[in-house]
Amino acid sequence: MNKNKKLIIACISILSTLLIIYLILSLLKKDVYILKDEETFYKIQTTINNYIKDKDYINPEFTLKNIYYKKDGLTTFYYANGYIVDYKISGYDYERNINYLLLIKGNSYNIYELSQNQNENMLEKLNSNDYTFVNGNILPTVSYSEQNKLSSYLAEFLNLLSVDNKRAYDLLNDNTKKEYSSYDNFFTKSTEIYNKLDTTIKSYTKKEKKNYTLYEVIDNKNNNIKITEYSIMNYKIEY
Repeated sequence: MNKNKKLIIACISILSTLLIIYLILSLLKKDVYILKDEETFYKIQTTINNYIKDKDYINPEFTLKNIYYKKDGLTTFYYANGYIVDYKISGYDYERNINYLLLIKGNSYNIYELSQNQNENMLEKLNSNDYTFVNGNILPTVSYSEQNKLSSYLAEFLNLLSVDNKRAYDLLNDNTKKEYSSYDNFFTKSTEIYNKLDTTIKSYTKKEKKNYTLYEVIDNKNNNIKITEYSIMNYKIEY
């Protein structure tokens, strides 16, 4: 009988411990996720570009890199991070880290500029009571296609050759990096690479893998290019 009592007490103790762990994990749950929906991703990028144009930038080119989101009732908070190149007649201004907060309810949105040191963790503490949602700004309609996405990847790489060569180098996969003796060697060939590749895609094939998607692309200059995509705007290039 004593053994049975000890067994029952031990089981109750284990279940109590598991319940406490579950409750702690529930309290720590962040409910913040990375956005995987591509159409929403590019709709938000277009929204931010339209906002920047209204702020009197000259020919702005905002590249969105990642979006995190959190739902709160009818409102969804989106933290968007990217960079901007502001082209001017005599050169360009390049800002590597630009952050925005978007509140989206239905087809309406509010947008706020954030400081450079704010990251996606800010979403954890936000709720709808922190903002007065103002209707009136309507989300744009975007024409999304997989081919346009791949073209934008190539365009980003070629653009970075001019404004942030090290970042362009980091977009290469290991096979292509091995073709250059060093980063400095890659840097000296930037113009040659820029003139070699084209952002217009003639054809492509797609292979779904467990942790990534492999695209084999032929551009308008008949280059064979492989793009390994791990998530939206998270990719490597091989040529």
